Amino acid sequence: MGLITSETEITTAIPAARLFKAFVTDGDTLIPKIAPQAFKSFGILEGDGGPGTIKQIQMGEGAGLQFVKHKIESLDKESMSMSYTVIEGDPMLAKAEAIAVELKVEAAADGGSKGEHITTVTPKPGVEVKAEEAMAGKGMAMAVLNAVDAYLVANPQAYAYKKEIITMGVHVYTEENPSPVAPSRLFKALIGDSETLMPKLLPQVIKSLALVEGDGGVGSIRLIAFHEGVPSKSVKTRVDATDAEKFTHKYTLLEGDLLNEKIESISYEMEFAPGPDGGTIGKIKATYVTKGEGPPTEEERKKGKETSLAMFKVVEGYLQQNPDAYV
Repeated sequence: MGLITSETEITTAIPAARLFKAFVTDGDTLIPKIAPQAFKSFGILEGDGGPGTIKQIQMGEGAGLQFVKHKIESLDKESMSMSYTVIEGDPMLAKAEAIAVELKVEAAADGGSKGEHITTVTPKPGVEVKAEEAMAGKGMAMAVLNAVDAYLVANPQAYAYKKEIITMGVHVYTEENPSPVAPSRLFKALIGDSETLMPKLLPQVIKSLALVEGDGGVGSIRLIAFHEGVPSKSVKTRVDATDAEKFTHKYTLLEGDLLNEKIESISYEMEFAPGPDGGTIGKIKATYVTKGEGPPTEEERKKGKETSLAMFKVVEGYLQQNPDAYV
């Protein structure tokens, strides 16, 4: 028997970037929140969220199984697609040589989008797999897509990316990322103990993170050194303001590849605001001061934005797996 493919899709008025961010980029956080009967939690067992990352999904009481592990094969935020293979937990693996899943979001001409969930099952040699067996998860996939769509319709500000140009040469970008982890824990881990925690969680990326001046308060300067193979060799930042009671932190990039002949400076303001159910709304404002009136390119902004989000998600995953840490 050849490959068996099952496709699930929805058409929605939600812009493609919002749907991809909610459904794929932040699905680990959002999906258990809006579909708790099917999904209890998502956790990273290995990796940083990119290709090669292994995740374990604890299933809810209505799912019919305890957990599923999968490995991310590809993640392309520009084309808004991700693929992964199921490696453990799915009963279908008893009959299947491989189970591959692809998630795609495509922009529509009317400003909306189309979300797709495609599952491909490769049966083991000599084993018969009926089409209805291979498509057993289609109903759940459709329910998740519809739940994400309904959430975004009901919460028009969620996962919206805003841009505001204040004055010539100054360009401000704001973004919000929800998390089920409490603000105090995220602040302590990401800000208060970053020198110790980040090299521990991302040893393949961060070689060292150290204070080279100050005591961690206002005026302190940090130097982050990266391993070979990482595009940047090092980054140096200065703390401009920090408030452990309000869970806010502001810093300026002093040295690094993001600064070039076009970008004079970049500062970041972070706020860990209270979110639903004791969680957090992570807010970040990036201010670019350019040497001309033109804004930074999408590629220039993407570097800083993806790095910040990746670190946020790695720390979030660690805190979820270690509920007694940083309490």
